[in-house]
Amino acid sequence: MKTEFNYSDFPFSKSDKELLVKVRDFTFEKYKNDTDWQWGEMKFRGVAGRLDYLSVGREYPYSYYEAIRDDELFTLATASDIYYIYNKNKKLENNTEIQFVLKEAVDDMMDVFITKGVVTEQGGYVFQAGIWRDHPDFKYAGYNRLAPNLKEKKINNIAEDSSHSHRMPLWLISLYNAVSANDKEKVNNIRVALSKQFKDVVVAKKVDICEGRGFFLNNYMDGRNGIYRYKYHQKQGKSHILGYPPFGLTSIMKFGWYPFLPNSEETFKKYLDSYPLNNCSRKVYLGASYTKPKEGDKYLYDDAVFLDNGYAELWGFMSYFISKNYSVDVE
Repeated sequence: MKTEFNYSDFPFSKSDKELLVKVRDFTFEKYKNDTDWQWGEMKFRGVAGRLDYLSVGREYPYSYYEAIRDDELFTLATASDIYYIYNKNKKLENNTEIQFVLKEAVDDMMDVFITKGVVTEQGGYVFQAGIWRDHPDFKYAGYNRLAPNLKEKKINNIAEDSSHSHRMPLWLISLYNAVSANDKEKVNNIRVALSKQFKDVVVAKKVDICEGRGFFLNNYMDGRNGIYRYKYHQKQGKSHILGYPPFGLTSIMKFGWYPFLPNSEETFKKYLDSYPLNNCSRKVYLGASYTKPKEGDKYLYDDAVFLDNGYAELWGFMSYFISKNYSVDVE
């Protein structure tokens, strides 16, 4: 978040400037020159090349062939951050050509969120609805219960999942900071609509587990709560895991970026108040994929310990604090 600080109070150090140049050059290459891939299709020159290809209406064998991927959105968001930094601090030396290309990336990101998202009749915002319907992770979204040997049950206009979507609030802030004054209102309208979608639709209102006690998310951004990633874990040798059941993506609340949504203070107060978790909620937050780390494992992190020792509740407090105090308009 240092990109948003007032530079008279927090000037860039020498190491900051060196890191900025390295990130700038890396992002320039990712956006303009590095090979960007496409499922079953040709390779493209940079994220820009693939976005240009997708901008022309085409027929694809699978719906997700025209999806804007997370790695591409991260590239666009990083380009937006860098463009914003150089625009805000004119004393920083910059390459004019690169700055021009970064502006192209900002414009591409603006176009993506306007053309790939829709505002619902209720005033919410849904991104890339239906784009992922043919993807293996989404093919079983029509089921509300896990079971062996299910056959595909797709939902044509299924929204993105609520786990990956937690990144959108900060992506939109990166875009908001980079765009012109005329476009800031458009981006902020999307932020407000996404916040409404999260609070009113994604946060579960009708809970048929844990005796209705606890804080849970529906699995999809349109409020659907079908299963996600059926048999995904079996590719990793975990044959006993069938996938994510309804409410199975709630665990993203432990570390997600949703607190950066505007007008979300009340929602995150409810989340904070759900701690300490009851035993049923704890099982949902751990999920079926949880395995206790063994001595000698590469990773020392234990999700169960995180939930029990107060750190998850501390994160809940930080989430509430951010939702209450953060604003994109603070200089």
